[in-house]
Amino acid sequence: MSRLLFVAVMLAAVPGRLFAQADEQLRQAIRRYENLDIDRARTMFEQVISPSSPFQVTEAQRVTAYKYLGATYATLGKADSAKMFFKAALSRDPLVDLDPRAFGEQERQTFQQARLEVFRVGLRPIPRDTIDPRSGHVNITVATTHGGHVRVELRSADDETQRVTLFDGAVEGPRDISFNGLNPRDGSFIPPGAYDVVVLGEDTVRASAIDSTSALIEIGWDRAPLADTIASLGANDTLPTRLPSSTATRELVLGVGLAATAILASKVIGQSDLEGRGALSAAVAGAGVMGGIYAYLHRRNHPEIPANVAENAARQQRRAAVNGRIMAENTTRIQATKVIIRPLGQ
Repeated sequence: MSRLLFVAVMLAAVPGRLFAQADEQLRQAIRRYENLDIDRARTMFEQVISPSSPFQVTEAQRVTAYKYLGATYATLGKADSAKMFFKAALSRDPLVDLDPRAFGEQERQTFQQARLEVFRVGLRPIPRDTIDPRSGHVNITVATTHGGHVRVELRSADDETQRVTLFDGAVEGPRDISFNGLNPRDGSFIPPGAYDVVVLGEDTVRASAIDSTSALIEIGWDRAPLADTIASLGANDTLPTRLPSSTATRELVLGVGLAATAILASKVIGQSDLEGRGALSAAVAGAGVMGGIYAYLHRRNHPEIPANVAENAARQQRRAAVNGRIMAENTTRIQATKVIIRPLGQ
């Protein structure tokens, strides 16, 4: 088992050694170029991009080799061959450029001519970062080989219809587009999830041409958990505020019952030594009926229970105050949200 593990480790290390060999080849070739050993430098650069190269070459290493090959031919006055290699470098990486400290005027002029003959848009790898949208941002660096109109969109990987335009305008060469995790349209936080950063470009210098590129990123939130507000008061949380309709009827029946009792009492007890008992009974009966009618009408027109109404209002105010504090705390937590940006597949 240990032997198999040793073999596996050695095989895993092979690509890294091959990439390192390509790096060393490039370093030696660049030194020869800087020392004006142009022919030997060109041969070494050609070995890097050759299909039969013994090296395992990354795309960045290949771009470097093409760039210097273009420079070697430009140094020799072979502009057409130089532009061919420069365009090969630009097609793979529109952000490539010639440093004035390392390349002469002739090489840089030929390079600029090559840039005008090919239209490409580029996107620099997006850095991983955690930012505070109120004070920070990351730069999304895009580039065109020459003047073009560029639109940069953030597209949800789960829903193609969800798109946010981060930039829409003219670009020539590299340009930094600041992104703080908020939607430029309304300032809201862009929801967490996977997104494609899509760069769409249209040539505005030469014959109309278009190009595009993209990178996948993940957006997350670093935010304290939000508290839930208290639900609105339900039927079981409040006191009844209106008397049932039967209360008015009960008041009327009570008044009529009192009147009937008074009349019945005068009939059953009969005459006595007290004069006016019949008149008194009639008066009591009339008062009972009138009182019952008044109570009936009053309850029908005023069924509210003022004490219960006041108590329910107080409960609502207490509940609203608690919810107000919760929402204020949630707002503070939302405002303090930090946005996590993580590149995927890079």
